[in-house]
Amino acid sequence: MLAVGPQGDGLALRAVDIVTGKVQDLAAQLPPTAGQASGIAARWDLDRGRMLLLSHAATTVGITTHTGVVQAWLVSFVPVPAATPR
Repeated sequence: MLAVGPQGDGLALRAVDIVTGKVQDLAAQLPPTAGQASGIAARWDLDRGRMLLLSHAATTVGITTHTGVVQAWLVSFVPVPAATPR
């Protein structure tokens, strides 16, 4: 299971084993504005070891809050291979 929790000035992604309850820090951090308007949605790409996170951005103009803008983050859980010199 994926969990999001506060860490420093942002939000940290953590994996939680639903059987043991063990929490593992995934070393991925989102800005503090992530998910403020209406939460966070995630789409896993297990074959490539990454996840797409989406959130509505909350922007306030005067006293009205708008949530039409979508923010996206691509989080990779596998190291990117180094380029091979030619």
